[in-house]
Order: sequence, then C-alpha cells, then structure tokens
Amino acid sequence: VYANPAWRRSFLPSGQVEPVGQRIDTLFPAFAARRPLRRRVLDTGEPFRAVLPLPGSGRMYDVEYVKAGDRLILLSRDVSNVQALANMLDAAEAAGHTGHWNWTPGSSMADSQPIWSPEVYRILGLDPAGPALNLDGLEHIFTPDSLARSYAVIETALATGEPYAVEIEFTRPDEIGRAHV
Repeated sequence: VYANPAWRRSFLPSGQVEPVGQRIDTLFPAFAARRPLRRRVLDTGEPFRAVLPLPGSGRMYDVEYVKAGDRLILLSRDVSNVQALANMLDAAEAAGHTGHWNWTPGSSMADSQPIWSPEVYRILGLDPAGPALNLDGLEHIFTPDSLARSYAVIETALATGEPYAVEIEFTRPDEIGRAHV
C-alpha cells in the first residue's frame, strides 16, 4: 500500500500501523471479502468501479480498482456528503411529488441509458426498487401520442442542443396521469 497524507487521515486512526508495505487485507480485514474482485481485475485487466461502504466507518467511497503492470491501484474518494445530498434530494422530491431524470444518449433512443429518480418511479406507479425502467419500457406507460411527442422533442433536442418541454399522459395501474417534462 502507498498512502498519501489525505488517505492516511481518512482511513487510518492516529497511532495505527504504518500502511506502506502492508497488504490492504491486513489494514482492513473486512476487505478480504473483496479479494476475488481484486483478483479478477488483475487477471482480466478490466477496471472495476463502484460506490462502496468503508466497513465500520459509516462512510461511502467511490472506489476504482485499476491494473498497472502486475500491481493493482486502488483509487478512492469519499462521497459520503454526496450521498447525503442525494438522500435529501430524494426526500424533497417525495415531499413535492416531483422527480428528475437524465440519460446518456446512445446512437439511438433505444440504446440510451436513462437514470430516473425514485420519485419518477412513484409518479408512474412503479416500485423504485423494481427493475430499471428503460426507454423501451415507456411504450407500456406513456400513451402512444405522448410517446411520439416525447421522442420527437427529445430527438430535436439531441440534434440542436436546445432545451425542451412536453406534456405527457401516462397510464398507471390505478389511474391515468399527466406530467410536464
């Protein structure tokens, strides 16, 4: 382990063993469970990235394992405050019954990767913990006219870079709803 001063302050309580030269499993026994993951990165060369808890700390870290020669580099940053802000946004959206969404456009609408806030799922009558909603799934939720209008304004926005607004109608298991996007 090579540890810069910021890493030492974040991860090692004062008086703990010097990290340089130590195995990460020695410093953090709970990390032993991630050994197969680290082995896979070393064997395949494919990096791994996820937001993971630091066991026993109550903190969340954006962690990336990257192969460098025959060694593994662990990059991490504390995202606990980001997670706390995301939780507050979720609570505010639930209170106001509003939601947000974003997506990484693909070469077509069908291979775009949308990200929906939990409240968008609830507005649409879906379980936020259920299967991820992709753009193809909107065919079963939006009315056909709303789906066509939505795709048209989104395609135009992608082509021109201009913002858009569209009124949509959707069907929920219990009612028909309207939304302004």
